[in-house]
Amino acid sequence: MKTTLVSLIAVIAFGTCLAGQSQAQTNMTKMYRANIPFDFVIGKKHFHAGDYLVEERGFESKLFVIREPSGHNPYMMVASTTEEGSNVRGAQLEFQMYNGTYLLRVIRTPGLAADAPTPKFDRSLAIERSSKKVAVSLLRKN
Repeated sequence: MKTTLVSLIAVIAFGTCLAGQSQAQTNMTKMYRANIPFDFVIGKKHFHAGDYLVEERGFESKLFVIREPSGHNPYMMVASTTEEGSNVRGAQLEFQMYNGTYLLRVIRTPGLAADAPTPKFDRSLAIERSSKKVAVSLLRKN
């Protein structure tokens, strides 16, 4: 009886610890919303114009997840702390346009940034000087 009671208390304590850790992880996620008015490319993935969610996830190591509100078509990027990012007042997505194609270049939030991978076709266009930079603001969701 005494052993059963001690085991039960241990299981309850362990469950409480797990629930607390899970809640702490949930509190470490920041959500942003963006309306991107043009089709765009991240690495090898193509995305259509529309509403997107950008999540800043993680505790010690951070990453950004950009996805449609339905949860489909997610793309993850590793974020790093940056002094330049600490000067950013709001969060934003930075795009570069080459020949009518928008490429996501950087996701920035205060103190963090993630560089998007460069698509192969972009390397051949890198010498072109007629590219245009476009920034889309992210609105904090939570």
